[in-house]
Amino acid sequence: MSDPILPLASDFPPAREEEWRRLVERVLRGRGLESLVSRTDDDIAVEPLYTRADAVGEEGLPGDFPALRGARAAGNLPAGWEVRQLHRHPDPEVAAAEITEDLVRGVHAVWLRLDRRFTRGGETPDGTVLLDAGDLAPILAACRQAGADLALDPGGDVARVAAFLGERTPPGPTLELGADPLGAALCGEHPTPEEALAVTAEAMPSLAQRPGIGRLLCASGLPWHDAGASEAQELAATLATAIAYLRLLTDAGLAPEKAASRIGLRLAADPDIFATAAKLRVARRLWMQVMRHCGIDDVAPHLHAVTAPRVMTRRDPWTNMLRVTAAVLAAALGGADAVTALPFDHAIGLPDRFARRIARNTQLVLLLESRLHHPIDPLGGSWFAGRFADELAHRAWDLLRGIEAEGGMARALHRGRIQEEVRAVRERRLHDLARGRILLVGVSRFADLEEAPRQAPAPDLTRLRARRDAARIAVPPGERPKVRTLAPMRLAEPFERLRDRSDAFLARTGRRPTMLVLRLGRPAACIGPATLARNLFEAGGFAVVETGADGPEALAYDPTAHPLVTLCVGEEALAERASALARRLREKGARRVHLAGEAEADAFDAVLGEEIDALALLEEAWRAIEEDAR
Repeated sequence: MSDPILPLASDFPPAREEEWRRLVERVLRGRGLESLVSRTDDDIAVEPLYTRADAVGEEGLPGDFPALRGARAAGNLPAGWEVRQLHRHPDPEVAAAEITEDLVRGVHAVWLRLDRRFTRGGETPDGTVLLDAGDLAPILAACRQAGADLALDPGGDVARVAAFLGERTPPGPTLELGADPLGAALCGEHPTPEEALAVTAEAMPSLAQRPGIGRLLCASGLPWHDAGASEAQELAATLATAIAYLRLLTDAGLAPEKAASRIGLRLAADPDIFATAAKLRVARRLWMQVMRHCGIDDVAPHLHAVTAPRVMTRRDPWTNMLRVTAAVLAAALGGADAVTALPFDHAIGLPDRFARRIARNTQLVLLLESRLHHPIDPLGGSWFAGRFADELAHRAWDLLRGIEAEGGMARALHRGRIQEEVRAVRERRLHDLARGRILLVGVSRFADLEEAPRQAPAPDLTRLRARRDAARIAVPPGERPKVRTLAPMRLAEPFERLRDRSDAFLARTGRRPTMLVLRLGRPAACIGPATLARNLFEAGGFAVVETGADGPEALAYDPTAHPLVTLCVGEEALAERASALARRLREKGARRVHLAGEAEADAFDAVLGEEIDALALLEEAWRAIEEDAR
């Protein structure tokens, strides 16, 4: 096709895919084009190039069934998505003050996580503590003054929170109860999913009739994503949960259309931009399919995207700002209705004023300056985005049908099949992390041992503890969960535990454990092996001392100073010399000698490579250091 404005291409022959493939294979130097194909956790192939042949048919327009391109014809125009900030300070008055500050500085709505732990007698809160209905008053007043919506996250405490709402006027345009009883059961906050549903069902008829209360239930994929679920697993679990809530509300007397409009969907958004955007687009498509099967028309889903806690790190937390930015971008491209950007220090503890400001401004820059909401569904028409979303939709729909075949989400939780499938994906992901197929900048690669740890603000719990003890809140006897629960995980945790050991070693001895890296060969030839060794061992908390094999550390080797050694061999011709040097180092008392490069592997304790289990290797290194310390 010629370009009428810039007809430069008309001077050249048309490009053909076969020619492109030949050029790429020449660059790959013997590796086939299939070496560029990656696969997702759902075994969806991601090709390096998509063409018109990969198109999956008409996607329709925004607002058209099945809403893949958007639930509304105008998308998020004109105002953009809702900037919904998370708040969880234990003290309701402090939380209200922080909410006020956020609302006057650009935040549109508030998501309030309520405490489950402290109220029931625990030592530390995990959200805002509500001991009576009066504790809601300052928060409701802050939202009412700004005309902002308030979404609650009550966890397994639905009955008590619902009772508080019965005593208070909603804060403004809308209040969301946000109950997720099946999610609470999955996390062990109820002994059975049936009990969780029953407790929630009791509160629904009265709350459904109260003016100012909007969505009552939230089918959240966050507990599944936090536990390690793939995109298809998270989608299937979220939609199956939404179906269970649809049944709960219709059983409570709501018409199907009204019931559907009182349910929200919440999904995780992580830095995998295309996968996250596809997940949100597919969530709309699957919801609309469910609505059609239920005979419900024109009830679009409300998608709340939350930047994923699973990818947040305690170490080098500043990199989380970039992860959150990528996740918000993905949520915007996927057409989320509301987005929560977690503070960059979320994994450390409560955010301070700076962290909250960065979280909200991340969204505001992308919304007001980048204007990401201006093109409606910018991924529409992309051959890659269309093909990927279609394959993801089919995998998620098959999983959803499997859950429904088991009798719905509550029964599926008892059977435990879906939990085991999520655990299997989680283990595969940790396996890939250990082998460097998944990278965490600042944690598993490019670690900074000199970083100053960031401390979270410690709230004063004296007043809250005295009030709680005086109130003597009735806490039901704890029963062991009767379903297989899923615990949240963060990908960074295995490496962070090694860094914690390094900090403890430093506190005891005044220095970090070292890894002596000896370069054997021309410096330029050793750059690759030395960089590999440095990145690997610094990620495990070892201070790397790098020098030439003819340097003083090698010639006058002291095993008490450097019990661990890595030889970086830059030239194959030096392999024999490297093996001999490894034997001499061991004779002098080296506990472990590693190889990075080419040499006889039998002479070394481990050979560093792209596919090595880094966590297992680092654990062996730490075991040697700690045995010497005894």
